[in-house]
Amino acid sequence: MTDRTGGEIVVEVLARSGVDVVFGIPSVHNLPIYDAIRRNGRIRAISVRHEQGAIGAADGFARTTGRLGVCLTSTGPGAANAIGGQLEACVSSSPVLHLTGQIDSRFLDKGRGFIHEVPDQLGMMASLSKASHRPSSADSIGATVA
Repeated sequence: MTDRTGGEIVVEVLARSGVDVVFGIPSVHNLPIYDAIRRNGRIRAISVRHEQGAIGAADGFARTTGRLGVCLTSTGPGAANAIGGQLEACVSSSPVLHLTGQIDSRFLDKGRGFIHEVPDQLGMMASLSKASHRPSSADSIGATVA
């Protein structure tokens, strides 16, 4: 077991990968990542007004710098709002990583509509991405993000 939060693990992997800026909207589902960004101090978080803007900014960053563009969204509708830009980045072969939160694992895949739950979020993301992954535990977050 790890003594770090999932957000801290995500930020450590991103920083080790050379990421120094991310684009997104803080939400209840990704606050641990934003909190870790603030505490870590190596990555700059740029907030936007809509998830489409976040993925577009990450794509634009990737195209202009040749580096990985990172987008952070909420789960469910927040992730879905970024889908158009995610597809554009995918078909244009832009190096973009879209990280989205997820509901509490005890409610996952129960179909109860718990706080932004959508049916098969992983499948939704996979249909418009080169690859889509969901860590199965806190201990697998680092390997999944890497």
